[in-house]
Amino acid sequence: MKCVKKLLVAVFFTFVGLTAFAQVKTTPVSQTNAATNGLFFTDVDKFMDVNEWDTVNPQNGFFVFTIDANGYDMGYAKQLKKFFWGTYFNGDFGDYFKKETEQNDTKSIDITEGNKYKSNFTFSNLFGFGNKGVKVDFFYRTDTSTKNDDGTNVDAIDTTEWALYSTLGWKNASIKGRQIVPAIWLYFDYNCLSGYQETTNSKVTVDTRFWDFALGAGGSTVLKTTDIRKSSLNASLQLDIIQPVDKDLNKTKGFNLLLPVEYECLFTPAEKFSFGFKAGLENNLTVAKNSTTKTDTTKYTLTPSFKAGFQYDTLKKFILNAGVELALPVFSIENTDNSDTKVETTTYRWDKKEDILGNFVGYVTFTSGFKFEPVKNLIFDCNWAMLTNVFGTDTTSAIKGADIWATVNNIIVHEITIQLSYKF
Repeated sequence: MKCVKKLLVAVFFTFVGLTAFAQVKTTPVSQTNAATNGLFFTDVDKFMDVNEWDTVNPQNGFFVFTIDANGYDMGYAKQLKKFFWGTYFNGDFGDYFKKETEQNDTKSIDITEGNKYKSNFTFSNLFGFGNKGVKVDFFYRTDTSTKNDDGTNVDAIDTTEWALYSTLGWKNASIKGRQIVPAIWLYFDYNCLSGYQETTNSKVTVDTRFWDFALGAGGSTVLKTTDIRKSSLNASLQLDIIQPVDKDLNKTKGFNLLLPVEYECLFTPAEKFSFGFKAGLENNLTVAKNSTTKTDTTKYTLTPSFKAGFQYDTLKKFILNAGVELALPVFSIENTDNSDTKVETTTYRWDKKEDILGNFVGYVTFTSGFKFEPVKNLIFDCNWAMLTNVFGTDTTSAIKGADIWATVNNIIVHEITIQLSYKF
């Protein structure tokens, strides 16, 4: 059974591994941003942004804390004369319990983990000066565990991942007379695909880990601005070079080229009401080579997206937010060429959108929330999943059946994330 599991894991990483990358949260996201699909922002989105940090303008400092069951989420920023400094922490150190028992020269080890990972966190720092911003992020995740069968055969599984990111951004750059807001980034991610190393009797038997070295650049430019409308274009290009950590046990390597392009438009037809939408196309080219199976795989994926956000300002310190996202079909072409069998296969797909685990993502997803500012610069920003539960995914409501009141209670009490920020 263990051999079968190892084979399945190896096959999974060969065909899926080089098409997905770890999503690491290195920049804080306001609940307004989350509820409106990235159409509207607060200072929380800006104080750790290499292009927008200078718009926060705290006299003494800025503080944010998010009440979230997924871990700690907090940040702080301060203006130091000519320099701006921002710091941000997101994650959890996990729960860990270990008990060792010895009886008749036999030793057993019992390890219990309270969370999925023992440690899973990001620590970021931003430095701003002039019109430039520099940000450095460190990410760490570990789930190392051991198990003992008979006191001699010890299997150790190591899934540790760490990453180091660096980003540089500035303002007022010009290309052929057009003003753009650019950024460039560089990062190294060790075990980028959440693989693992298995050791049996002090010998490494399985290693599905990869490291990723990436270089990217992107920017945004305003296309048109009127009294009630503002349109802009966002684009970036990133190259990822993927290599196995252990080249003796893992023979798959390759690269990934990512080119997302997005058109954004915001409307303010009235003083109290604003809305906008984003329409994007993400181009993804992945090339993978496996020297053991003599298989070369090339895959191109085109992922369209459409998001909309709405904001209603009561002008009485209370703002309502909402959003809707359409999961459009994804187009892909995959070519597999095996030099041993001389078999070449090309597959074309126009299919429903799936997440990284292959689960279907609903065609329509609703979000909602509100922002309350009881006193100046003290903001309670909330992402309240009211519309998500009322309409569900694909308009299938969660409020139905005999448990309707339990569901209503869950929505009112549990389905809310509260973010507190204060600028002073």
